Amino acid sequence: MRFEEFWKEYPRKIEKPEARREYHKALQRTTHEVIMEGLRRFNTLGPGAGEKQFIIYPARWLKRDRWEDEYEDVPVEKSFGERQEESWMYTYVTTGEWRGPENRKPSIEQARERAIKAGFKIDNVVKFRG
Repeated sequence: MRFEEFWKEYPRKIEKPEARREYHKALQRTTHEVIMEGLRRFNTLGPGAGEKQFIIYPARWLKRDRWEDEYEDVPVEKSFGERQEESWMYTYVTTGEWRGPENRKPSIEQARERAIKAGFKIDNVVKFRG
């Protein structure tokens, strides 16, 4: 079913029966392909790429024809939590001090990889050997 394809890709799974009703109403105004194309933009460049608690409910997204939204061609900013975790990685790699929750403490190698991926320049600092 085409709705199931939409549902599978929508980032916030809430109020499925309402979303199904709005999906079928939306098909009277546009095509499934147009909805899915808009959803992919939403998931990549728009709010769908952000924190789930701030993502519009799927029924409202459909009811408001949000597949027509345009987004700048830049990824959504990272959340505070993502930036904080990246900072923990950098600090751990460069000083050996872990500032995050103990149950989320990575190995030094994992922290180094994640810090580099986040864009930190750590090659020019003396690395802690733990």
